[in-house]
Amino acid sequence: MKFIYYDLIFLALFTVFIIFFLRKNRTKVKKEGIFFLYKTKFGIKFIDKFSERYKKPLKILSYVVITFGYLAMVAMIVLLVINAILLIKLPQSIAAKAPPVMPFLPYTPQLFKIPELPDFYFTQWLIIIIIIAITHEFAHGIFARLSNVKIKSTGFGFLGPIMLAFVEQDEKSMNRKKKKSQLSILAAGSFSNFVFGILFILLFLVFFNLSVHPVGILYESTAINATDFRAIHFDDNYFTKENISQIQNFSQDNLPNRFVLETTNNSYIISKSLLLSQLSLIEKPENQSIYVFYDSPAINASMKGKVLSINGLNVKDKLISSELKKIAPYQKVEITTTEKTYEMTAIPDPLNASHGFTGIAYSSTFDQNTTVAKIQRALSPVKNPFMGYGPRYNQGVYSFFTLIFFWLIIASIGMALFNMLPFAFLDGGRFFFLTILAITKSKKKTASIYKIANIVILLIFAIMVLIWLFRWISGI
Repeated sequence: MKFIYYDLIFLALFTVFIIFFLRKNRTKVKKEGIFFLYKTKFGIKFIDKFSERYKKPLKILSYVVITFGYLAMVAMIVLLVINAILLIKLPQSIAAKAPPVMPFLPYTPQLFKIPELPDFYFTQWLIIIIIIAITHEFAHGIFARLSNVKIKSTGFGFLGPIMLAFVEQDEKSMNRKKKKSQLSILAAGSFSNFVFGILFILLFLVFFNLSVHPVGILYESTAINATDFRAIHFDDNYFTKENISQIQNFSQDNLPNRFVLETTNNSYIISKSLLLSQLSLIEKPENQSIYVFYDSPAINASMKGKVLSINGLNVKDKLISSELKKIAPYQKVEITTTEKTYEMTAIPDPLNASHGFTGIAYSSTFDQNTTVAKIQRALSPVKNPFMGYGPRYNQGVYSFFTLIFFWLIIASIGMALFNMLPFAFLDGGRFFFLTILAITKSKKKTASIYKIANIVILLIFAIMVLIWLFRWISGI
């Protein structure tokens, strides 16, 4: 049974559990807005002890927290403006795929059919939201207690199965504190999310190293991404975008090993297996691109199997990358695979005519000398560009936790930035208000500037949503 069915069953059971839980604890539940809040004293002792024990380092850290708050605010404003510009400039087929303001809710990538994002399930969402919410709110609480702001309660808010965490502080006590203290309390949640986002990246690297091992040698032909293809043909058969699905009507045994794909500016080669794997995507009008191959000696030789050696040098040898670089145009090359030995003549590289090109591909990361590439090579278990790597245990379990890490990192860093946007209802809104108040020394002027900022941001969001909605409706 597919995981989606287990996930939906768990969603239903969790919803029933929440209903019974709230009914049983109705005396502790208070309705505020659309959420039901379950208030407790859970974690308050921990917050008190932590803030007292690490008072000195936390006071020093508060300056870092405030600095981060300003940097995150500027970064979020810049990202918002860039996204608005991109939305206007991007073609309709791309811009209409997903709304510019997308809630962090399960099944969102599936609902909007966003191919660039992996599926997102309720089980993963629940784990992630608990981690992010608790770390965010407890950071607020720790810095609040550092400034002697009273914590009234902690707890969880519920809207059906949608859940959030909160730390309720005494607002009167908060408002009496110096602006520096208030700023550190407001930025603490986002700072915590960002720090944990970095931590989750490091934990994922550890998880990846412990979970992945070599499973076999690979062979891949160099591929590019060609856009706006006009037609695909083989022999006397010619297929446009409109009738490309007819390829499936041919007997698979009668199809050739390669097809010629015409684009606006050039022609490329696509293998039989790669074309068939992309047919369902090509048929969708919103997809304007298809992965294709450069015409290469390896494809023309109908090379099959996994590569074992090139010019007598085993692909497991660390010198194999440099051996490929030495190949000159029109040089004879001997490639041995698990099927047989192929002899071919290298052609000028389409990207660099001074180098020879056979069509054998490998990860370019192994050749890069940048600091990021060196760190990646050092931390990753993937050490050989020709080696295939896979999980040491069940693929489903590995994929589940890989996706949790992926969404956890995205959500943590995304929350850290978005929450500092100078907009009402967000910590960044009050953070911005206090900053302007410290500059102007006038509540009236500050209120006017704050109002204008909120209107501008709201207008940007509204324009983005309207543009997307118009394109989405027109594309139906």
